[in-house]
Amino acid sequence: MRSLLLGSICSVAVTAVGLAADYPSGMYSIAGIQMCLVAPLGFSNDRQGYPTIPNGNNSYLTGNTFQGIFTFNRAEAGHVTGVYTSITPPPPDSRPVPRPSVAGGTFAYDFTTTPIIDHRFLATSKPGTYKGTVDFGPAAGQQYSFDVVHRDFLVSDDRKTMKVTVSTPYVETFTYSGSPDVHTPRSCIVSGNLSRMK
Repeated sequence: MRSLLLGSICSVAVTAVGLAADYPSGMYSIAGIQMCLVAPLGFSNDRQGYPTIPNGNNSYLTGNTFQGIFTFNRAEAGHVTGVYTSITPPPPDSRPVPRPSVAGGTFAYDFTTTPIIDHRFLATSKPGTYKGTVDFGPAAGQQYSFDVVHRDFLVSDDRKTMKVTVSTPYVETFTYSGSPDVHTPRSCIVSGNLSRMK
Protein backbone atom coordinates (compact mmCIF):
# COMPACT_ATOMS: atom_id res chain seq x y z
CA MET A 1 0.00 0.00 0.00
CA ARG A 2 2.83 2.35 0.93
CA SER A 3 4.60 1.62 -2.37
CA LEU A 4 1.38 2.32 -4.26
CA LEU A 5 0.91 5.61 -2.39
CA LEU A 6 4.51 6.70 -3.03
CA GLY A 7 4.15 5.74 -6.67
CA SER A 8 1.02 7.89 -6.94
CA ILE A 9 2.75 10.85 -5.29
CA CYS A 10 5.73 10.54 -7.64
CA SER A 11 3.40 10.29 -10.61
CA VAL A 12 1.58 13.46 -9.57
CA ALA A 13 4.91 15.25 -9.03
CA VAL A 14 6.21 14.21 -12.43
CA THR A 15 2.96 15.30 -14.06
CA ALA A 16 3.14 18.69 -12.31
CA VAL A 17 6.73 19.19 -13.42
CA GLY A 18 5.80 18.17 -16.95
CA LEU A 19 2.97 20.68 -17.04
CA ALA A 20 5.16 23.44 -15.61
CA ALA A 21 7.75 22.75 -18.30
CA ASP A 22 5.12 23.49 -20.94
CA TYR A 23 4.94 27.15 -20.01
CA PRO A 24 7.20 29.77 -21.61
CA SER A 25 9.75 31.21 -19.21
CA GLY A 26 12.27 33.99 -19.37
CA MET A 27 12.37 37.13 -21.49
CA TYR A 28 10.97 37.53 -25.01
CA SER A 29 11.34 40.54 -27.27
CA ILE A 30 8.18 41.54 -29.15
CA ALA A 31 7.41 43.73 -32.15
CA GLY A 32 4.10 44.15 -33.89
CA ILE A 33 1.27 46.28 -35.19
CA GLN A 34 -2.19 47.05 -33.88
CA MET A 35 -5.32 48.70 -35.26
CA CYS A 36 -8.26 49.70 -33.08
CA LEU A 37 -11.85 50.78 -33.65
CA VAL A 38 -12.57 53.44 -31.04
CA ALA A 39 -16.26 53.88 -30.17
CA PRO A 40 -16.84 56.64 -27.59
CA LEU A 41 -20.53 55.62 -27.30
CA GLY A 42 -19.74 51.94 -26.90
CA PHE A 43 -20.49 48.84 -28.97
CA SER A 44 -23.52 46.73 -29.82
CA ASN A 45 -23.33 42.97 -30.25
CA ASP A 46 -23.49 41.19 -33.58
CA ARG A 47 -25.66 38.10 -34.19
CA GLN A 48 -23.08 35.89 -32.47
CA GLY A 49 -23.09 38.08 -29.38
CA TYR A 50 -19.71 39.74 -29.95
CA PRO A 51 -19.39 43.52 -29.41
CA THR A 52 -18.44 44.53 -32.95
CA ILE A 53 -20.83 47.32 -34.00
CA PRO A 54 -19.99 50.86 -32.81
CA ASN A 55 -22.84 53.00 -31.49
CA GLY A 56 -23.39 56.51 -32.82
CA ASN A 57 -21.51 58.18 -35.66
CA ASN A 58 -18.34 59.33 -33.90
CA SER A 59 -16.25 56.13 -34.03
CA TYR A 60 -12.79 56.21 -35.63
CA LEU A 61 -9.74 54.04 -36.33
CA THR A 62 -6.26 54.26 -34.85
CA GLY A 63 -3.12 52.35 -35.80
CA ASN A 64 0.17 51.84 -34.01
CA THR A 65 3.40 49.88 -33.93
CA PHE A 66 4.84 48.56 -30.68
CA GLN A 67 7.89 46.82 -29.31
CA GLY A 68 8.81 45.62 -25.87
CA ILE A 69 9.78 42.77 -23.58
CA PHE A 70 7.51 40.06 -22.19
CA THR A 71 8.83 38.30 -19.11
CA PHE A 72 7.18 34.93 -18.41
CA ASN A 73 7.61 32.74 -15.36
CA ARG A 74 6.46 29.21 -14.63
CA ALA A 75 3.74 30.36 -12.25
CA GLU A 76 1.36 31.27 -15.09
CA ALA A 77 2.12 34.98 -14.74
CA GLY A 78 4.43 37.66 -16.03
CA HIS A 79 5.10 41.29 -16.86
CA VAL A 80 5.46 43.34 -20.04
CA THR A 81 6.99 46.73 -20.77
CA GLY A 82 7.21 48.50 -24.09
CA VAL A 83 6.96 51.56 -26.30
CA TYR A 84 4.59 52.49 -29.10
CA THR A 85 4.09 55.03 -31.87
CA SER A 86 0.67 55.72 -33.38
CA ILE A 87 -1.21 57.60 -36.05
CA THR A 88 -4.69 58.72 -35.07
CA PRO A 89 -7.22 60.19 -37.52
CA PRO A 90 -9.39 62.91 -36.00
CA PRO A 91 -12.69 61.81 -34.43
CA PRO A 92 -15.61 62.82 -36.69
CA ASP A 93 -16.90 65.32 -34.12
CA SER A 94 -13.55 67.02 -33.42
CA ARG A 95 -13.52 70.82 -33.45
CA PRO A 96 -12.67 73.36 -34.72
CA VAL A 97 -10.71 71.74 -37.54
CA PRO A 98 -10.35 67.93 -37.69
CA ARG A 99 -6.68 67.01 -37.91
CA PRO A 100 -4.86 63.68 -37.67
CA SER A 101 -2.05 63.32 -35.17
CA VAL A 102 1.04 61.27 -34.41
CA ALA A 103 1.74 60.13 -30.87
CA GLY A 104 3.96 57.80 -28.87
CA GLY A 105 4.81 56.68 -25.39
CA THR A 106 5.25 53.73 -23.06
CA PHE A 107 3.13 50.94 -21.62
CA ALA A 108 3.48 48.26 -18.94
CA TYR A 109 1.28 45.71 -17.18
CA ASP A 110 1.28 42.45 -15.23
CA PHE A 111 -0.59 39.46 -16.61
CA THR A 112 -1.74 35.93 -15.89
CA THR A 113 -1.86 33.09 -18.43
CA THR A 114 -4.02 30.05 -19.10
CA PRO A 115 -2.56 26.55 -19.64
CA ILE A 116 -1.15 25.78 -23.07
CA ILE A 117 -3.57 23.71 -25.17
CA ASP A 118 -2.65 22.84 -28.76
CA HIS A 119 0.25 25.31 -28.62
CA ARG A 120 -2.09 28.17 -27.62
CA PHE A 121 -2.64 30.14 -24.43
CA LEU A 122 -4.28 33.39 -23.36
CA ALA A 123 -2.65 36.20 -21.37
CA THR A 124 -4.89 38.65 -19.49
CA SER A 125 -3.73 41.83 -17.75
CA LYS A 126 -4.15 41.92 -14.00
CA PRO A 127 -6.76 44.51 -12.92
CA GLY A 128 -5.31 47.94 -12.27
CA THR A 129 -1.84 47.21 -13.65
CA TYR A 130 -2.08 48.38 -17.29
CA LYS A 131 -0.63 51.90 -17.26
CA GLY A 132 1.36 54.05 -19.64
CA THR A 133 2.54 57.53 -20.49
CA VAL A 134 2.12 59.67 -23.59
CA ASP A 135 5.52 61.15 -24.41
CA PHE A 136 4.63 63.09 -27.56
CA GLY A 137 1.52 64.07 -29.50
CA PRO A 138 -1.58 66.11 -28.56
CA ALA A 139 -1.91 64.29 -25.21
CA ALA A 140 1.81 64.47 -24.31
CA GLY A 141 2.45 64.52 -20.59
CA GLN A 142 -0.64 62.54 -19.67
CA GLN A 143 -0.85 59.08 -18.19
CA TYR A 144 -3.37 56.52 -19.35
CA SER A 145 -4.74 53.19 -18.18
CA PHE A 146 -6.78 50.25 -19.49
CA ASP A 147 -9.30 48.18 -17.59
CA VAL A 148 -8.23 44.90 -19.22
CA VAL A 149 -6.41 43.51 -22.26
CA HIS A 150 -6.42 39.95 -23.65
CA ARG A 151 -3.74 38.57 -25.94
CA ASP A 152 -3.71 35.14 -27.62
CA PHE A 153 -0.36 33.41 -28.09
CA LEU A 154 0.76 30.61 -30.40
CA VAL A 155 3.98 29.06 -29.10
CA SER A 156 6.54 26.99 -31.00
CA ASP A 157 7.59 23.49 -29.92
CA ASP A 158 10.97 24.68 -28.68
CA ARG A 159 9.44 27.72 -26.88
CA LYS A 160 11.87 30.04 -28.67
CA THR A 161 9.30 31.96 -30.70
CA MET A 162 5.65 32.93 -30.38
CA LYS A 163 2.95 34.74 -32.33
CA VAL A 164 0.49 37.08 -30.65
CA THR A 165 -2.96 38.19 -31.83
CA VAL A 166 -6.52 38.76 -30.66
CA SER A 167 -8.63 35.81 -31.76
CA THR A 168 -12.02 36.82 -30.33
CA PRO A 169 -13.40 40.38 -30.48
CA TYR A 170 -13.79 42.08 -27.09
CA VAL A 171 -13.99 45.62 -25.73
CA GLU A 172 -11.29 47.27 -23.63
CA THR A 173 -11.66 50.71 -22.09
CA PHE A 174 -8.98 53.38 -21.73
CA THR A 175 -8.81 56.49 -19.55
CA TYR A 176 -6.50 59.53 -19.70
CA SER A 177 -5.31 61.30 -16.56
CA GLY A 178 -6.50 64.62 -18.04
CA SER A 179 -10.08 63.28 -18.22
CA PRO A 180 -10.33 60.70 -15.43
CA ASP A 181 -14.12 60.47 -15.65
CA VAL A 182 -14.13 59.68 -19.39
CA HIS A 183 -13.79 55.96 -20.13
CA THR A 184 -13.53 55.27 -23.86
CA PRO A 185 -14.22 51.80 -25.35
CA ARG A 186 -12.28 50.32 -28.23
CA SER A 187 -11.81 46.94 -29.92
CA CYS A 188 -8.48 46.00 -31.51
CA ILE A 189 -6.78 43.60 -33.88
CA VAL A 190 -3.13 42.74 -33.18
CA SER A 191 -0.30 40.96 -34.96
CA GLY A 192 3.12 40.47 -33.40
CA ASN A 193 6.11 38.17 -33.09
CA LEU A 194 8.09 37.20 -30.00
CA SER A 195 11.62 35.81 -29.84
CA ARG A 196 13.25 34.40 -26.73
CA MET A 197 16.07 36.55 -25.39
CA LYS A 198 17.21 34.45 -22.42
